[in-house]
Amino acid sequence: MALPIRELERTVCYEAEKARAETDRVAMYSIESRPVVRTALAVMFKTATLKWHLIGLVREQERLIHACVESDFTRVSDEDLADLASSLDKIIGKERAMLARASTLGTEIRAWWDTSLRRLADQVDHLESIAESLHAEGNPECMALFAIAAGQFAMK
Repeated sequence: MALPIRELERTVCYEAEKARAETDRVAMYSIESRPVVRTALAVMFKTATLKWHLIGLVREQERLIHACVESDFTRVSDEDLADLASSLDKIIGKERAMLARASTLGTEIRAWWDTSLRRLADQVDHLESIAESLHAEGNPECMALFAIAAGQFAMK
């Protein structure tokens, strides 16, 4: 597998984990029952911290998507394609869970990261499409079915 993609994948996974952890912290502080100044300050600090984590995640994921789109996978083994697709699936799962958690927070808090959340959601969809394509490409039976379907379509 092309080394730059694997390095970007690890970076995106790391950034996604940091963003998920910060999202959980913001959620934890935001549901505290007593409105204490310390809690309010913690929510503000964690909200700002999460904003920077999300910006970094969006940037790194954008680089990963670009690298995947620009890569030539014709010389990559089926096992490596399946491995990359599985790794992308894990990233997608983490990010979807983080987006779901973020959506449970109030709009007042989410407003700080709204742009990043929307971009991240779009990128997760794009990354999922890439992962599905890699799964199909790495499956010889699936590719054989595609070839048969293309042949039948060409005959008509």
